[in-house]
Amino acid sequence: YTAPMSAGWTWFPRRKGLVNGLVLLGFGTGGFICNILGSKIVNPDSLAPPFPPSVTESFPKMLRTLATCYAGATLLGGSLLRPKPGATKAAKVTGVRKAVTSPTFLALYAIIAMTASAGLTSASIYKLFAATTFDDDAFLAYTGALGALSNGFGRLLWATAVDFVGFKTPFAAMLLIQAVNTALTPAMARTAKPLLFLLATCLSFFCLGGAFSMAPTCCAIAFGPNSAPKIYGYLFSAFALASLGGVQLAKRLVPIFGWTPVYQILAVASLIPLALLPYVSVR
Repeated sequence: YTAPMSAGWTWFPRRKGLVNGLVLLGFGTGGFICNILGSKIVNPDSLAPPFPPSVTESFPKMLRTLATCYAGATLLGGSLLRPKPGATKAAKVTGVRKAVTSPTFLALYAIIAMTASAGLTSASIYKLFAATTFDDDAFLAYTGALGALSNGFGRLLWATAVDFVGFKTPFAAMLLIQAVNTALTPAMARTAKPLLFLLATCLSFFCLGGAFSMAPTCCAIAFGPNSAPKIYGYLFSAFALASLGGVQLAKRLVPIFGWTPVYQILAVASLIPLALLPYVSVR
């Protein structure tokens, strides 16, 4: 999604965060819609595991339907995407090699890797964790859908905040909220009250959205809009590292220590980046 973001920056150069947030809101909204659509196709009666053959046999149909929706939306969006005609190129251009070896980029890379480890892991394992308390597949599907919607609005709100107060203040606030929510999630689930678990999950997705949207905004501010798309491509690998490493590590630790210690580790991982924020040379 760097293409629509960089095109949007040419139309609204002073509102890079808003542009990023709106683009990524579409990303999250797509997850909200397709999560519900996919569940309705593959499991229309909201059957609980173990699933009967009728559910598994509907899986290919679900993939074909979603693939058609993705292709149509992508073709439509791509045909409408245009940079502003005659837009003046930004004067600030930073070489990729210089950027990715700078203290700002290295600090930002470590910050995103640790921040996203907590957010992505919580987003990836919430269904496994919830299955220990809740056995309603429809509730879990709607929880994921509302989580995706929360993620989308989080991307919009957090990134827009950067336009007004800078990068560090909203990012630090997001880290604190994520840490507290992650630490409390097991206790909220143990109450067996679906609304509390839904709130915790949506808040986790909301904070994760902030990491996804504030990172490219910081790149645009620190390295210039001309260089930011390429540099963000390197920074995005921190999300991949967090997804692969954090999620796999959590799944290995849960059988050994249980859910609560794993969530506590993720909460601590959300606090460590606070010490690295001063090394990012943007306000």
